[in-house]
Amino acid sequence: MNEKTVFIGTSAQAAAVRDQVRRIARYEEPVLIVGETGVGKSLAAAMVHECSGRAAREFHYVNCAALAESTLMSELFGHSRGAFTGAHANRRGLIAHANGSTIVLDEVTETSATFQASLLHTVDNGEVRPVGADTAFRVDVRFVATTNCDPAAAAANGTFRFDLLQRLSAFVVSIPPLRERTADTRLLAEHFLDEIAVLYGAPTNLSVGAQNSICRLPLRGNARELRHLLLQAHASCAGDALCRKHVEAACASRLSPDGVGSEADLVPYAEHVRGHLALAIDVSGGNLTKAARLLKLPRSTLRHYLTKYGVVNRATGRAARA
Repeated sequence: MNEKTVFIGTSAQAAAVRDQVRRIARYEEPVLIVGETGVGKSLAAAMVHECSGRAAREFHYVNCAALAESTLMSELFGHSRGAFTGAHANRRGLIAHANGSTIVLDEVTETSATFQASLLHTVDNGEVRPVGADTAFRVDVRFVATTNCDPAAAAANGTFRFDLLQRLSAFVVSIPPLRERTADTRLLAEHFLDEIAVLYGAPTNLSVGAQNSICRLPLRGNARELRHLLLQAHASCAGDALCRKHVEAACASRLSPDGVGSEADLVPYAEHVRGHLALAIDVSGGNLTKAARLLKLPRSTLRHYLTKYGVVNRATGRAARA
């Protein structure tokens, strides 16, 4: 075992993820890692490789959702000369380069039916047929796939092949969202702030108030959103300690009147915004002028938000006062 990557967290859920990954790593079967965006699926995938017998070899990663079908096919399976316009020479794909190692297919459920058929053949038969080639060749690759959606639902509605899902899910690792792991939120916040401080200097400490504020946030983007939030808070802090007001200012800077992208996003986004606004009202004692100054918003905009999201002073149960 040559484990260099650690899935950070002191919660029982984080410990369970680490234990499961270490137990299944020695097997050669595919692994499917499921979880919301930003929960650490790539970290868990790296741990699978580093705890396996393939750890001495470099593992390979591809973001399936970021590439068009034709590009993804060529990237993974390679292509032969003349297979398409611009294919001037034979090209080995990532699967061939990963022979004897591990390949991570990030967001595999976002792929096309054509790609899924080719991947199914490779996983089933242990061979790769480059795009435009007449023959296939054998490969020894361990597949680790990730998805931020419900793969069973994707298979049920026909967007992901059921047979491919069965092949890729010999082991399934499910990572809970950060909002269900408060202890991990605090630890990750300290970890990220340490990283940021190394790059950009002080502040290096989180006040208790800042920690409490962070732990109350929905953090729909999980660890990735948390790090970005701390970057913004760090930028507004000139002292040695990052305080609650800096967290609130960072939250405010991430708000937008046009932030709701669709009806499906309305409820979780409203909860997200309401939490930020309510914290600012609490800190300012329910005074709109102070809250607007804290959030760096025009007072009229703040009033609009308070009305829209029904925010009250939680200390009194009444609407915020001017």
